[in-house]
Amino acid sequence: MKKTIKLLTSFLISALFFFTFISSTSAQVFHPTDGSYDIFVGNNPSISSGFVDPVGGSIGQRIQGRITLWNTQPDTTAQYAKVRIEIPSITGTSFTIVTHIWADNAPEVTDTLTINVGTNSKLIYAPGHASVFMPGCLSGCPLTDSALIGSGVTVGGISTGGSNSAQVTFKVDISSVPTPTPTSTPTSTPTSTPENTPTPTPTPVPSGTPNFCGGTCGSNNNCQGGLFCYQGYCRNPSCPGESSCGCQTSTPTPPPVLGASTPPNLPKTGADDLGVLAGLFAIGAGGFAIFRKFRLI
Repeated sequence: MKKTIKLLTSFLISALFFFTFISSTSAQVFHPTDGSYDIFVGNNPSISSGFVDPVGGSIGQRIQGRITLWNTQPDTTAQYAKVRIEIPSITGTSFTIVTHIWADNAPEVTDTLTINVGTNSKLIYAPGHASVFMPGCLSGCPLTDSALIGSGVTVGGISTGGSNSAQVTFKVDISSVPTPTPTSTPTSTPTSTPENTPTPTPTPVPSGTPNFCGGTCGSNNNCQGGLFCYQGYCRNPSCPGESSCGCQTSTPTPPPVLGASTPPNLPKTGADDLGVLAGLFAIGAGGFAIFRKFRLI
């Protein structure tokens, strides 16, 4: 009898564990079977109050994401249900955020939210806005940002039924892409190459027949051979002052030779030589007589 009771007890305990295992492994956090809404939707309060997928936005606007965890398996509880999101770090005009939902006794499911932006931009997670709304947190309980965008944040047990579902919300900002500042490339100072001094080009001599004597000129090249340019006219270098270029030579008058001319004949006046001698003798005799008279000798 006792042996029968032990067997029956063991059977009941095994059956209880079996049904508990079946119940626990069959719990699911899926899209509602009636198809009334998606698991993952978004809202742009600058445009509309409704939650849709995809959702549009512009730079400077904030998008709110909402993830619904609804256990559709009757009479089950999704134990330690968890959720995480993946925000793309790319720049562009369209972005897809992926959410992952799972529990200790429920397989993981994923859903996506698309955000379309008209210009090149990027998404930035807004910290401090992650919350969960569920029984016991009707006004919202804060969630850890690093867990939500990391390995996953635990929201608790999710029992069957819509009234027991949980909604996780968060926000992202649409940000402009900063224009990169171009890096200036240092340029080497060019070595100055010495420039060749240009050789002055001589003024070409005008072609034509050189002028004759008396013709105008600007240089010696404008005059016939043997002539040169003198005060704007072609002249003979031997006599530049002659306009005819014929240098006239005059025979110089020789200087007079002293004594060469015949002396003039002077008229004879007075006595001849004998008369002169007699006069001198008379003068001498008279003088002697005077000296004796006055006893001068």
